[in-house]
Amino acid sequence: MSDLQFWAFLAVAIPSMSLPVIIVWWKGCPIVPSPCSASCSGPER
Repeated sequence: MSDLQFWAFLAVAIPSMSLPVIIVWWKGCPIVPSPCSASCSGPER
């Protein structure tokens, strides 16, 4: 595997691994107010 192939692999692998985490975090902590957002909000609630 050449350096170019290695960096191309990383460029594809890192976002694809982090995407499910971002989706779960975004669904669990929605920006818009909703009943399920209370579970992720801080001490103010």
